[in-house]
Amino acid sequence: IEVRIWAGFGLTRLKGFILKRRGADWSAVHIGIPNGSSGRKNEAFPLAAPQSGWESAWDSMLGQGVLTLPDATAINCCAMYNDGYSYVVEVLKGKNYRTYMYDNPSKKFKNRCAEADKILAIADIVTTDYGVARFRQ
Repeated sequence: IEVRIWAGFGLTRLKGFILKRRGADWSAVHIGIPNGSSGRKNEAFPLAAPQSGWESAWDSMLGQGVLTLPDATAINCCAMYNDGYSYVVEVLKGKNYRTYMYDNPSKKFKNRCAEADKILAIADIVTTDYGVARFRQ
């Protein structure tokens, strides 16, 4: 299984988080700018095991629906802002691939849904368990 979460878009610099499990082996990578760097090129940084452990962090993500959340457009949960901080999630499980998106889930908007809170909770897990600074805004 592989989960890729992309955060940012618009005028915000794109950040990435890639989590892979092959058999019993886990790995995680952060894609972004090195801390303190003013560079323009994103780099990939391997991450250590999450603070809570691989299985516990994964269970937390599963509990928020990382594999099953619908695309925001399918449930009419779209902020429809021209710019902001959005999330795109790609899931590869075996040979099955799917993607979904939530634009500006932290904003208050007319059709805001509970799933918007779930994608923000997943971003919090990336920040707190995996140590990826400012993955949620």
